[in-house]
Amino acid sequence: PLAIIKGRATTLLGSSARWDPAMQREMLQMIDTQSDRLHDVLNTLLDVWRLDAGAQPLRLAQIRLPELLQQLLQRRQVQAADHYFVLDLPRPVPPVICDAMRIEQTLNHLLNNAITYSAAGTTITVRVETNELELRIGVTDEGIGIASEHLEPIFDRFYRIQQGEEQGGSSGLGLASARATIEAHGGKIWADSLGTGQGSTFYFTLPLAPHLSATSQAATVVT
Repeated sequence: PLAIIKGRATTLLGSSARWDPAMQREMLQMIDTQSDRLHDVLNTLLDVWRLDAGAQPLRLAQIRLPELLQQLLQRRQVQAADHYFVLDLPRPVPPVICDAMRIEQTLNHLLNNAITYSAAGTTITVRVETNELELRIGVTDEGIGIASEHLEPIFDRFYRIQQGEEQGGSSGLGLASARATIEAHGGKIWADSLGTGQGSTFYFTLPLAPHLSATSQAATVVT
């Protein structure tokens, strides 16, 4: 983003050229857009560093996920109308202990990834599973898939898979941020794929909330 901002600003400041208003506006719009992108990249990088260093406190509460997931996917269906979103929930879904804002941010990173690397008209499925100790969420797409050698390093900072065309100007930080967030919660995050062209699934786990009395549970549950 910084290279684009610098290039457009230098072009506009060039004394030898006269730019018509439409061209000026187009260049200024590009500067504005890339400034927002650079802001997002820096904020994400700072989040990763703070979470890794234990310097980013989590606002933990007992959360029930169904409403959070339903609202998130409804917004995503509007934003990415060329994809289909499916939510697969068990009944009932036990509460978890987490920072709701951070978990929503993590889900957004995984959904962004699924949208970017899958074709229009395909389905993205968010599936929730539970056992006695933890809750597991999977985000599955029908996209280009991931070769086995990329499944672990894909969560490293700035790691990007070059498969054919450059994909969407990704910063290579979204999955690193997701890993930092989930590990800060005491959970795990990983990817699974049958290979290129076979789609992929990103999983993460969160610890289940301890059993509380009805009074304390009513006071702490957030939806």
